[in-house]
Amino acid sequence: TNFMTTITTELSDELLQGITAYIEQHPDSPSVPAVIQTALQTFLATQGYFATAPKRLHVTPANQGSGYISTAIEHDRVLANLDLETPTCKE
Repeated sequence: TNFMTTITTELSDELLQGITAYIEQHPDSPSVPAVIQTALQTFLATQGYFATAPKRLHVTPANQGSGYISTAIEHDRVLANLDLETPTCKE
């Protein structure tokens, strides 16, 4: 069973301005309590005090490319390790 507890706290003007700006920039218009709860869950999960963090995709870019300039066009051939010296598309 989930129980909710109300906590009254003070926020700095800077923090409140940041929350307000975040809400204004998102079309789904989350409430202030929802934004604070999500931020707190994420922080606590990062620190190891909360079991699950909201799932977000984090992509780490590679330091270098694959070595092929046509990977976006010839992706099937790259993945299949086929000869890319004779591409089927022009660069």
